[in-house]
Amino acid sequence: MIRLFRIICIYWLIVNPLNLLAQANVNFDSLQAMIDRYPVEDTVKARMLINFANDIRKTDQTKGISAADQAISIAKRLNQPMLLADAFVVKGANLFNQQKELDGLAVMEQGLQLYEDSENAALAAPIALKIGVLYEAIFIYDKEKLFYLRAEKHYKKTGNKRGLENVYHGLTSCCINLKENTEALRYLDQALSLCQTLDHNTEILIGIYQNYGLLYTNTSNFNKALEYNQKALELSKKSGNINSQADLYMNISGIYYQLKDYQKSLEYDHKALGIYEKLQLPMYAGGVYVNIGTKYRDMADYPKALEYFQKGRSILEPIHAQQFLEICLLNIGVVLVDMKEYDQAYKYLTDATQIAESTGSANDLGYIKVNLGNVINKASDEQLSKINIEPKERKALAEKMVLEAVAIAKNTGALNLLQEAQKVLSEIYEKNGDYVKALSAFQSYVDIRDSISGEDIRQEITRKEIQYEFDKKEANLKFEQQLTQAQLEKQKIRSLQQQQSLQLKEQALALSNKEKDVQHLAFLKEQAEKQKKEQQLNLIEKDRQLEEVQLGSLLQEKALQLKTLAEKNALIGLLIAGILAILLAFAAFYWWVQQKQVKKEAATQTQFTWQLLENIEDDRSRIAIDLHDSVSHDLLLLKQSIRKEFTGSEVDDKIDGIINGIRHISRNLHPVMLDKIGLRLSLETLCEQFMQHETMYVSHQIEYQNTLSKSAELQLFRIVQEGLTNALKYSKAEAVKVEIKQSGNALRLDIQDNGNGFDVEKALDSGKAFGLHSILQRAKAIGGNAEIRSGKDGTTIVVSIP
Repeated sequence: MIRLFRIICIYWLIVNPLNLLAQANVNFDSLQAMIDRYPVEDTVKARMLINFANDIRKTDQTKGISAADQAISIAKRLNQPMLLADAFVVKGANLFNQQKELDGLAVMEQGLQLYEDSENAALAAPIALKIGVLYEAIFIYDKEKLFYLRAEKHYKKTGNKRGLENVYHGLTSCCINLKENTEALRYLDQALSLCQTLDHNTEILIGIYQNYGLLYTNTSNFNKALEYNQKALELSKKSGNINSQADLYMNISGIYYQLKDYQKSLEYDHKALGIYEKLQLPMYAGGVYVNIGTKYRDMADYPKALEYFQKGRSILEPIHAQQFLEICLLNIGVVLVDMKEYDQAYKYLTDATQIAESTGSANDLGYIKVNLGNVINKASDEQLSKINIEPKERKALAEKMVLEAVAIAKNTGALNLLQEAQKVLSEIYEKNGDYVKALSAFQSYVDIRDSISGEDIRQEITRKEIQYEFDKKEANLKFEQQLTQAQLEKQKIRSLQQQQSLQLKEQALALSNKEKDVQHLAFLKEQAEKQKKEQQLNLIEKDRQLEEVQLGSLLQEKALQLKTLAEKNALIGLLIAGILAILLAFAAFYWWVQQKQVKKEAATQTQFTWQLLENIEDDRSRIAIDLHDSVSHDLLLLKQSIRKEFTGSEVDDKIDGIINGIRHISRNLHPVMLDKIGLRLSLETLCEQFMQHETMYVSHQIEYQNTLSKSAELQLFRIVQEGLTNALKYSKAEAVKVEIKQSGNALRLDIQDNGNGFDVEKALDSGKAFGLHSILQRAKAIGGNAEIRSGKDGTTIVVSIP
C-alpha cells in the first residue's frame, strides 16, 4: 500500500506541465503554418520552433521532437549556444513525455551543460532543478540528488533564495527516499528557514510540514507525524489547494494504516477519493480504490476487498496505468488465494505477470511468482484442470515458480520476498511428502525471518538516535516556542505510550508466530527423521523381497531341473553314443588339420632354411665382391698414390675411405656397436642412418630397460632393420614410425609405415618373402610373437615379447 501511495504522489509530476520555458495559448496549426511560411533559417525561426515544440509537447511529442531537431540544426549552424541549449531542453521534455524518459533526460543534460559552460547560472539553475524533479518521477534518487546539488550551486551564485528554497525542499524528499534521514532533516531545516525569511509561501510551507510528517513517520513517531500532517492540512484548506489536501489525506491514511487503525485509515482514504473523483483524476482515484481494498484484505473482509480492487481495475485498465494495474491484479489474486478460489486467482496473477515483465518490476514479479506457486500447490485437481494444468505437473511447476522468485529475491536483495518464497517452497515439499527438503526450506525461512527481526531492532535504534535530533531541532521552530516544557514532555510521553502499545502488540504477535514456527519446525524435523527411517526400512524391505523373489526363482528352477533331469536320462545313452561319434570325428579332423599344419610348417621351415643358405652364400659373394672391388681397388690406388708422391692429406683421405668401407662391410655382417652402446642407441642410430641415406622420414620412440639377452637384442635389431628395409624397397613409404614400449618384463615393438599395402597371406605363401619369414622366425626364436598387418593405409609389424 505504501509503495502504491508513493507512485501516486510522483505521477503528478509527469502529468503536470513541465514549465521549462514560457508558454503561450496559441493554435498549433496556425503556429506551424507561420513557421513554414517564414523563409529565413535565423534565430527568429529557431525561437519559433522552440516555442512550438514546447507548447505541443503535451499533445503531439513527435511533432515537438521534429521541431526541436530543426531548431538544434539552425542553432548549431549559427553557433548560438544558448539557443542550442533551449532546443536541447525542449527536445528532452518531448522525449520524456513520449515515455522515453532516460533518453529525454540525457538530451536535457546536454542543454544544462551548455548553460553551465557559458556560466549562465540564471538559466542553468531551474533546468538542473527540473531534471532532478524528473529523475524523482522515475525513481532514480541518486541522480535526482546530484542535479539538486547542481541547482543549489547555481542558485547560490545568483542569490535566488526562492530557488534555493525549492532545491532544499526537493533534497529533503530525495534524502527521505534514500533513507538518509539526518541529511533530510538538515535540508528541511534550511528550507523552513528560507520560507520564514522570505514571505511564508503557503504552498512551500505545506510541503515542508508534509516532509516533517514523513520523517516522523519514518522514525515511528506517529503522533508527531499526524500533528505535522494536520498542520499542513489546515494550511491547505485555508489556501483552497484541494490537490495538496488529497495528498495529505493519503499521508494521514498511511500513518493510521501503520498503526493498524483501519477504520481511521479508510476514513481518510474516502476523503482523498472524493477529491480525486471531483477533479476527474482517474489515475489517483484508481490507486485509492486499490489502497482501500488492501485494508479490507488485511481485515479479512474479502468480499469488500474484491469490490474495491475491481473498482480500481475498472478505472485503471482503460487508461493503461500499468504499474497501478499490476498491483491491483496482484492484490485480487492474493485475496482469491485467501478465499481458496485458486483457478480464478491463477488468471489474475498470470495477467499481473505479463505487466510486471513488461515494466521490469523485478520484486513485484517475484511476489507474483510466489503466489502462482502457492496457487498451483494448493489448488484441487478440478481447479487445475480449469487452468489447463495436469495434476502430475503440480509439484514441478509450483517448485519452478517459487525457485524463480527465490532467484529474483537473491539478485535484488529482497529479504522479505526471499522469506515468503522459502515458506511457500517448504509447503510445496511438505505437501508432496518430501520432508527433508521441506525442513531445509523452512529452516531458511526461519533464519531469514530472524535476520529481518534483528535488522528491525537495529533500525529501531537508529530511529531513536534520529528522534533525538528531531526533538532538539524542533525547539527552534516558531510554532513550538509557545509550548511549555511540561507540555512538550507530556506530548513525548503520549507519543512514547502510543509507540510502546503498538510495539507490545507487534511483539506479542511476533512471539505467537515464532512459537507456531518453532512447533512447525519441530514437526518437520520429526517427519524428516521419520521419512529417512522409512526410506531405510523400505530399502531393507525391498532387499528382503528381492531376496525372496530370487530364492523362489531358484527353487522353481531347481524343481524344473529335477523334472527335466528324469526326462533327459533316457536320452543320455543315445546322446553319449552320438557325442562319442562326433568326438571321434572331430578328433580325426583335428589330427588331419594338425598334420596338414605340421607339413606346411615343415615345408616353410625347409624353404626358409634353403633361402637362408642361399642368402648366406649371397652375403659371402657380396662381401667378396666388396673386398675385391672396393678394398683391393682402394689399396691399389693408395699404392699408386704413394708412388706418385701424393701429399699426406690425400693419402689420409684415401686411407679413411678404405677404413670406412671396411666398417660398412663389417656393419652389414654384424652390428658390432650393438655390444658396445646397447640396443636403444643402436636402434636410434639405425633410424637416423636410414633418414640420412634414404628418401623417407623415420621417427622413433624407444623405451627399453636392458631386460633382454644379447642374442635376443640382436634378433630384435635385425627385425627392425628388416622392417625398415622392406618399407624402403617394397612399400615405397614416405614415413616410418618405430616404437618400443616396456611394461615390467613385457616388451612390445611396433613398426608402422604409410606405404603401399600388400596381401600378407599371399606374400607368405609365395615362397619369395624371406624377409617376412625371417621376422616371424626371429620373433619366435626369442620367445615372442610377431604379427604383420597390411592394407591401403600402410603396413604394421607388431612384435610382443612376454
